[in-house]
Amino acid sequence: MTVNYMDSKPIFAIGTLKEFPQFKDYTSEFMNNAWPTFFGRFTGDEELYSILYTEWIEYQVVCFDPSKNKPLGYGFVVPIHYDGNLDKLPDGWNNAILQALDDYSSKKNPTALNGMAIIVDPDAQKQGISLEIIKKITDICRQHNFHSFIVNVRPILKHQYPLIPLEKYAHWTIPTGEPFDPWIRTHVRAGGEIAHVSSDAVVIKGTIDQWQTWTGLSFQDSGEYIVKGALVPITIDLENNIGIYREPNIWIIHTINPNSTSS
Repeated sequence: MTVNYMDSKPIFAIGTLKEFPQFKDYTSEFMNNAWPTFFGRFTGDEELYSILYTEWIEYQVVCFDPSKNKPLGYGFVVPIHYDGNLDKLPDGWNNAILQALDDYSSKKNPTALNGMAIIVDPDAQKQGISLEIIKKITDICRQHNFHSFIVNVRPILKHQYPLIPLEKYAHWTIPTGEPFDPWIRTHVRAGGEIAHVSSDAVVIKGTIDQWQTWTGLSFQDSGEYIVKGALVPITIDLENNIGIYREPNIWIIHTINPNSTSS
């Protein structure tokens, strides 16, 4: 367990859910508030959650307020077999999780951790918690002799620029030369390197009625629509009664140095 201090008082502590299993009960609440409503459930999630908090519990990170015994953030990851070849990265967030489940079923030895979600309580943000969670995950990789922590990053401000291709947005910068997007910037500060964009990281399909329920919008013509929380427009096809959202994300790779520890 790592404890961060300010004026000799603990701000937050960080460890794994194996060390602090009492914080498992709060994970669903954090998960449910992490993504837009239309994300719903993804393929393989029932199998995933039956394994995540049992076989893979030693990899899951929790940050908490030790004075209140209250969780402040989580880092959810899945172990995956990855040979380090950028061309062989899974095709996006959902496929990476499905590969991890397949690797587990086939008893393939993992060589890396894949980031599923890093979530911080809105009231606890801007305290460096997400950065500390990333550092903890890289330390866990090191402890298990994994060579990489790979993350299909969902840029947190991209929804404000839905018409800009992610290939361009990913390379926007601030005056210091660092990435414009705060979440990309945090990963880069932690030692991550941008690999490439995965164009179909998350694919969500639904009927027109479903999309109208999820978004609160009325879709009376086929075409592309900008919806709240989406990184790119969704495509509505009235004739076939279907709406499709194809979200691009960015692969960021944290290469693990076996001879160092995060500070």
